[in-house]
Amino acid sequence: MVNRVLYIAAAAVLLMVEPVRADILWNLPGAHTGTLGTSQSFTSVSGGYDLTAYGYTSTEQTSTPPQSLTLTGPTDLYGKNGGSGETGVGIASDTQHEVNTTSAVALDLSKSYKPGDGNVTITIGSVQNTEGFAVFGGSLPVTTPTLGAPYKLTDYLGQVTNNGSNNTVYTFTVTANEMATANDVLYVTATSHNVVIESINIASVPEPGTITMLLTGLASVTGLGWYRRRKAS
Repeated sequence: MVNRVLYIAAAAVLLMVEPVRADILWNLPGAHTGTLGTSQSFTSVSGGYDLTAYGYTSTEQTSTPPQSLTLTGPTDLYGKNGGSGETGVGIASDTQHEVNTTSAVALDLSKSYKPGDGNVTITIGSVQNTEGFAVFGGSLPVTTPTLGAPYKLTDYLGQVTNNGSNNTVYTFTVTANEMATANDVLYVTATSHNVVIESINIASVPEPGTITMLLTGLASVTGLGWYRRRKAS
């Protein structure tokens, strides 16, 4: 009888462990093609999670690597569907409807990214030879999407340049720690020519409390096995 009660208790502990949330993926532009407004909400492939993108005109510090990005005003986004490597979100005013060196797209993940989530991976397409992009973090302007004055971002997270590779699609990973300092908002701009934002993925990991509860349950089951063997001997 004691053994049965202990097993039931251990099973209850394991059942209390919440399942890990699956990765959250947005394939852009989804159903939103053509000229969009200065902001556009997108829904994840599954789970119904939302992110909001904002289009801006911008200027980038001309140092290498770029250390700052200044937003100068709102501009329309564009949902581009140009086939493999040429599909995603860009800027309507660009001749190829992509993000160029005088524009930026903000990706506001604050509605979907939560404490305990893992890294965020951004997939960038149409990165031809010598083309590249940079990623910044930072809060949205208070007057989003209308700027009352230039808004400067200094949270430079890194950049990627195609130095002669045949590959035109690149991924950029932002760590969970970087997401915290970025206030869950990421900015993508081109460092040379133009690129398009294809997808965003949030990787989920177990929260510390969930891990502790799982280990407690496993320890309980192990202890029960030891107790039964000892009793039998």
